[in-house]
Amino acid sequence: MTLDTPIEQQFSVGAQRQEIMFKDGTSLVLHPVFDHGTPLRYHRALHLPKNLSMIVDLRSVVPTIADDICAAADRDLPGIVYFTLRHRYSTAELLVRQICERGTVLKVSEVPA
Repeated sequence: MTLDTPIEQQFSVGAQRQEIMFKDGTSLVLHPVFDHGTPLRYHRALHLPKNLSMIVDLRSVVPTIADDICAAADRDLPGIVYFTLRHRYSTAELLVRQICERGTVLKVSEVPA
């Protein structure tokens, strides 16, 4: 599923947070994304000011992650996302740049963890 033409009300961002720590000491917090309550395995959200979130399909920033996520159990997804992003990007700034180029900005509501 891609978010090329999103309908704001159907997507929500979970309160659960996953902090990615990079080799240079910077970090970035990503949140899970839901479509009508169903977790989207390939999508993550980066919170922005004014109750906005940048929703990104991880396959667009790391194409090789698709096979790993597809084959993984739900409990293994945080580790796959953490180590793949940390290996691919040396700083949080580089990843944020990629997310901003490829993501979709949505005004979304948070759902409880």
